[in-house]
Amino acid sequence: MNELYECIRIETRNGWQTLEEAGLGLGFLDLETTGYCPYTQEVCELAFITEDGAEHHMLVQPTRLGNASEEALRVNGYDSGLWYREGVSSEYAVKELHQLTKDRVIVCQNPLFDLEFTRYWFYRFGLSKNWFYKPLDTGTMAFTISGGSFPRQTTINKILGTSCDRPHRALDDARALKENFDKMLDEAVTLSTMTSDNFCF
Repeated sequence: MNELYECIRIETRNGWQTLEEAGLGLGFLDLETTGYCPYTQEVCELAFITEDGAEHHMLVQPTRLGNASEEALRVNGYDSGLWYREGVSSEYAVKELHQLTKDRVIVCQNPLFDLEFTRYWFYRFGLSKNWFYKPLDTGTMAFTISGGSFPRQTTINKILGTSCDRPHRALDDARALKENFDKMLDEAVTLSTMTSDNFCF
């Protein structure tokens, strides 16, 4: 595991623990979807980066395009030919994601969005929620450096000098998400009056 992550303490039923003590990993999740509603619209692309930097990326073939938002498809760069050639089925993708999220603390830019889509996606395929109950939100982490707001990832990228060649493509956004998290965590540990041994989330 990245040495930087060893300073993280999370609140578990056994008190404040390191990720290792709690038997947990860390995962950086970004989803692109066919709209804003997890109950009628779908995940069409996902990226997941584990604590050791392993990257997992899939184009997911939508099955309910009739419910899709044209604006969402435009922003995500959806191309039916590309998704048909290189995409995987929703069932395959969700089972792969279910293995990745197991016993991990999930880092997102907007956990309410990504994890509600994930939770309902799991439910549709008979899978249970299996990640640590409390996600980490880079938008909240960026509250101070943004002047007291909860900025979008594109804003955080500009503040921290993080490059993202293709915004709203899952793998590019997940890479930027991880880089932003690492930069903010490193700065917080460096500047904090607390020691790195008790830096808590």
